[in-house]
Formats: sequence, structure tokens, C-alpha cells
Amino acid sequence: MSHSSGLSFENIRDQNMPGPSDQPAPPLQPSTQEMMMMMMDRLAQMEARYEQLAQYVRTRPPPTAPAPAPVPAPAPIPQPAEPARPVGPKLAKPEIFDGEHAKCRSFLRSIRMYIAVNQWQFTTENTKVLYALSFI
Repeated sequence: MSHSSGLSFENIRDQNMPGPSDQPAPPLQPSTQEMMMMMMDRLAQMEARYEQLAQYVRTRPPPTAPAPAPVPAPAPIPQPAEPARPVGPKLAKPEIFDGEHAKCRSFLRSIRMYIAVNQWQFTTENTKVLYALSFI
């Protein structure tokens, strides 16, 4: 049986089946040995770069820190203004208390009087107590 139309099994196969030139070849996978060689090359490159950086760090001058900003002098602490001393009677300071029981009331009275006359000096209870203690 001959076909005059020119159709043959080979012609159909050649028309329907892609040939080697019709499809791109699959990418070749590198062998394990080739991959090891690529990794070793990359490692050698990284080691060389590391050595360059280490040499740079060893030879560069140390960084200079900027001069610290001058610290401004602290502002003076304002002292409370001492109240104006009123003009009035002057009292002698109390005598030192020697601990004798009979002189206790007299001592306390002289302390109270002195503080009352000079109240501008004794603005807190603390200052009054400290003043009285200085005579004991």
C-alpha cells in the first residue's frame, strides 16, 4: 500500500514530536564535586576579604572622640534673703544650762524670750530647737 499523499509514519512523527532543537535543554545540575569547588572558591574569596578588613582595622588610627562640650557652671543657689532686722530691745544670750534642776525654768524662759525678741532669725521650729540645744 503506497500513499501518494506523502504521509508516512516518519512524517507524522516528525511533525508531532518535538525534536532536540524544538525544546530548550534542561539546565545541567552541577555535580557534588563541582558544587564543592564553587563553595571552596567562594570561601577563599571571603577569607581574602576578611584578611583585608582585619588589616584595615589593625592599621587605621584610632578614632578621635570629639571634645566634650564644656559643662556650664551651675547656677548659684539663691540664698533666702535674711529678713531685715527689726529695731528693738537687745537681749543677752541665754547662759549655758548646767543641768541643775532648779535652773531649768529660768533657762527655758531665757531661751523663749531671746527667740521672741529675735524671731526674724528663727523662722522654723528646727532653728529654734537647734538654738536651744546649743546652750546645753
